[in-house]
Amino acid sequence: PPPPTSRECNAAIKSFGDAGDLLSALRLFGRMRRLRSAPSAPTLVTYSTLMSRAVHLGKGRVAVRLWGIMKSSEAEIVPDVRAANILMNAYAKLGLAVEALALMEQMRGGCGGPDVPPGVTPNLVTHNTLVDACCRAGVGSGVAALRKMEEDGVDPDATTYGSLIAGVGRKPVSSDPLLGSGGPPTPVGRNDPDVGFVLMDEMVQRGLRPNDVCYCALIDACGRCKRVDMALRGLRMMLRQKSEEKAAASARHKRTHKWPNEVGAWTAAIDACGKNGRTATAVRLFRDMRKRGIKPNIITCGCLMDSLLKSSGMTATGGDGAASLGRPGGDGTLADALMVLRYMKHEDIAPSEVMYTSILSAAGRLVKLENRLDDGGDEDDDEDDDVRLKSISIYTELMRGMIDTHG
Repeated sequence: PPPPTSRECNAAIKSFGDAGDLLSALRLFGRMRRLRSAPSAPTLVTYSTLMSRAVHLGKGRVAVRLWGIMKSSEAEIVPDVRAANILMNAYAKLGLAVEALALMEQMRGGCGGPDVPPGVTPNLVTHNTLVDACCRAGVGSGVAALRKMEEDGVDPDATTYGSLIAGVGRKPVSSDPLLGSGGPPTPVGRNDPDVGFVLMDEMVQRGLRPNDVCYCALIDACGRCKRVDMALRGLRMMLRQKSEEKAAASARHKRTHKWPNEVGAWTAAIDACGKNGRTATAVRLFRDMRKRGIKPNIITCGCLMDSLLKSSGMTATGGDGAASLGRPGGDGTLADALMVLRYMKHEDIAPSEVMYTSILSAAGRLVKLENRLDDGGDEDDDEDDDVRLKSISIYTELMRGMIDTHG
């Protein structure tokens, strides 16, 4: 039979990549190179498809390597702006902001360079990807990339600001080490998410609509900065905007904006509360989002379960150094954990490996508790027996709930 055409191979590579089977996609690519026949030879579409799937699967270095193979191939494949954007995205995911900036300089003005030919100019996707790359070196550099974007006459969009806000609180800087001075230094503190709200305000002033991805990034940044109050403020802002948009759309008899990733914002708020000791607030948010018709997903349940198990009082030592079950509060968080497991069972959500790990860690803490109680002598035997029975009850209920949820 005749060998498959490049188009047929490209479709197969796309299918392999979309299924997460990068190894099979690479093997097919290798066969295409070995055939060296015109109908089956790799094309620009081949490289672009394979590179984009590699980046999506977290294999950015594979994408960079593929770019090098393409540039050195005998076929003299000429990359276009889409291929250059994929390479830029690989640099961004690898944190190679300097390389991303060098690629942008080759594209800016259409002058070309070692990687791209003359005439390949950056578009909005290119600039947004550069902003994302620079934010990984500090949000100050991301803001400087935004200013360069404006100088080139490209208007930012919600994706631009989503990347900037997502960089808040990661690696604080007070200058722009990659892009030079792009105006006054951007104040970014490790525990100061104010810059995220400043960026959100700037976004609104430009006439851009903050979407659920932007709010998710803002709330997540507040959680990283350990500012639960500001994370809840961000959630309230989103709910207020959603309510106002719904009212305006109803008055005009139009469809309201969709919020397909709203669960991400709720999850970020629950995670922020749980990681900073506000488990009761996290549980309240979990219940509230369900009342509003937002279904918690496996990530939401995992974040809440992890915080509940860590704060349930199942520790080997209490505040006075003696073995305890963390009284008071252990019973409440246990009931909440079981409530989450029952919800997962009702929604047919299978527990993740992380959730199993959390419960096993809780069981490990119970074992340590038992050992300390056994070494504690004969004093307060009745109280120790109560603690033992309580610890066994907690372990049994958690494991029974997990088994029931799993099937």
